[in-house]
Amino acid sequence: MGEIKEIFISENERLLDRLIDEGVDFREKEKELKEISNKIYNNQVGYIQFRDKKGNLYKVYVLPKIIKKDEKDESILKKEFANYLNIALNLVEKHKELKIREFEHIESLANYLNKGQTSFDSFESLIYKKYEIVLEKLFEYFKRHNPYTIKEEAYFSQTLKHKLDLIKNIKEIDKSRIHQKKKEKLIYSEIAYITYKVLNYFESEILINFEKEIKSKLQDKILRLKNLIKKKYKEYSTEKAKIREILSNNVKKLFKTHKDRKIYSYLLTLLGLEMFAEGEKVDYISTNAITFFISPEKIYEVFVYDYLESIFKDVSFQQSKTYCLKLNDKEKIETESIPDIIIQTKNKIFLIDTKWKILDTIKDISNDDILKLERD
Repeated sequence: MGEIKEIFISENERLLDRLIDEGVDFREKEKELKEISNKIYNNQVGYIQFRDKKGNLYKVYVLPKIIKKDEKDESILKKEFANYLNIALNLVEKHKELKIREFEHIESLANYLNKGQTSFDSFESLIYKKYEIVLEKLFEYFKRHNPYTIKEEAYFSQTLKHKLDLIKNIKEIDKSRIHQKKKEKLIYSEIAYITYKVLNYFESEILINFEKEIKSKLQDKILRLKNLIKKKYKEYSTEKAKIREILSNNVKKLFKTHKDRKIYSYLLTLLGLEMFAEGEKVDYISTNAITFFISPEKIYEVFVYDYLESIFKDVSFQQSKTYCLKLNDKEKIETESIPDIIIQTKNKIFLIDTKWKILDTIKDISNDDILKLERD
């Protein structure tokens, strides 16, 4: 079913330019890859796996800047990248109390790794584990999730059988009509129904990008989950989920509890939606490919924090403080200072601003970076 081709690019390198140089036919995924390319250029590292029309399988490694790819064997590059990822995932799990938004989509992976069950020596094992965890989490959820929805309906009759609706009875002119409320138990779950459609999408659009062995393993898990939903909820569908529909507010509001919202994030993963968080903004990019990305800037912030926390007693991470700037005698504006790290000792406070950069000379330090630290 085609060849397997591996491509290594550096962080901040233009993905599309490199794919063109390699002669890759990516017309079917051009829109999505263009968006991914822009994100990579703005500091993302990770992995993309997809097939072209001829069935060729492309594995694209986006390496962090600390890994120099010049004149290195591909097996060494993959090993160095695997080491980086294992360190990153351990840091994410160790410091999950920091609740960093950019790490939400890899928390399950990090948790699995931290239990000492495995370390990832290849992206194949990591990507398989990413989807296996999602399918297992969904299975456990629906095993426990109540298959019944209790719906309260208003009705009236001439006999009293259910709970009285006092307000309607007071207002009712025809006293032979008794307004009541009855509860109906329905074997129905909208979340289960939506999940079934998402599984259809995953099978049709995403699974094609896997190698044969992994594809077969995941198909077994999908079938197991589908059978559970059909048996327990009497629900199934031949339709594929539509991404716009799943991202709509009407669907989002179905996932009310914290546990439900986790399930929602797993469904987004199965839809091939890659999450990119930038401050308060979250972008979901639909790729129809297998993707895995992390922010090396955020990983580095946690890496520095982790190191300093082992040395000093009082270390805080991104603690914000509001302060006023006086414009004139009458006007002032409120703004916020958020240093990356604050160290407090008996006599001094140290403010630290981490930067994911490789500097050749001190002149390479940005004036904006200095001003930011000065403001803090």
